[in-house]
Amino acid sequence: RCKATMSIMCATGAEKRGVALLEEMKKRGTTPPRQIFESLLQLCKDKGNVERALWVLQHMQADGLALTQGDYLSLIDTCKKAKVPEGSFEVLNMMEQSGGHPTQLILEALIDACSQQQQLQQQQRRTHPKGEREDYIDRAMRILLRMQEASYPPSLRTYKHVLRMCAQVGNSEKALAILDLIKEAGLQPN
Repeated sequence: RCKATMSIMCATGAEKRGVALLEEMKKRGTTPPRQIFESLLQLCKDKGNVERALWVLQHMQADGLALTQGDYLSLIDTCKKAKVPEGSFEVLNMMEQSGGHPTQLILEALIDACSQQQQLQQQQRRTHPKGEREDYIDRAMRILLRMQEASYPPSLRTYKHVLRMCAQVGNSEKALAILDLIKEAGLQPN
């Protein structure tokens, strides 16, 4: 019955009612099943509610549920939806501190976060031209190298994503370095 109720709440976007249901189950001494938490994480992701997603993950851990790669990926996606892509790297740190290792999907999501950070930085630069700048292309390139080291060969799509980042800021030197990585991987850029 709780699963059906949570599914209805997910369909209507009723995050607060989902949290209330979770808390009610805990008050009654019932350990909520993983599906309840996953439904709540989906609600948080849809709304871009990072704070609530962290709360859900904390409660999952408190109830003895091990966090999965999917849980971490959901939190990374929530950070991107909330336009706080820097939080994605905090999620990576949180995962690694708990002994987890990122999958290819997580590393690709982090490259997407780098791209989003670069876009946000460019928007801010228009209004605050003297603001601090970080090189998100370097960060994305480090992730590409990490993928290779972990035997997660980046796809051509992933490489092209970083190439677009280079093009957006006119960085031909790094674009050429990416092209070299593509060729070393045996892929053919078109």
